Amino acid sequence: AEAMRPGRVEPSVQTNAPEEVAGGDRSPGTPSRALEGGVESTDPEKMFDYAVAFVQQGGLAERIEGGNLEPASEQELHALYKQATEGKCTEQPPALSEGVQRAKWLAWSGLGEMSKRDARKGYAKAVSRLAPGWLAWPQ
Repeated sequence: AEAMRPGRVEPSVQTNAPEEVAGGDRSPGTPSRALEGGVESTDPEKMFDYAVAFVQQGGLAERIEGGNLEPASEQELHALYKQATEGKCTEQPPALSEGVQRAKWLAWSGLGEMSKRDARKGYAKAVSRLAPGWLAWPQ
């Protein structure tokens, strides 16, 4: 399976903003359920797709000083993405000499039996923590 790459968007990813937004700026009649981290949604799949598009199209890099994630945050997003799209890690660990790939593998395998749904929620929460206000993207 392919890892996240900046500028690459899965064909199923919608790039239009979801109807649900954080805070009190929802359209009248739009249902909302608050999730930890300030993300609101009734559809984790929709929020996940939007968060993936935001990251892959450079929205996250634009909001981070220097444009680069800390390694721990990059590993967290990678692990949650893999868990959300593939489920539990069943791949063999990369060699010790492949430091970055091994760190990503360790992060993914560390999620254990987390459900795909929980990983989708976790990904959106992580993006919300790393880039507060990201739901207003694109601006």
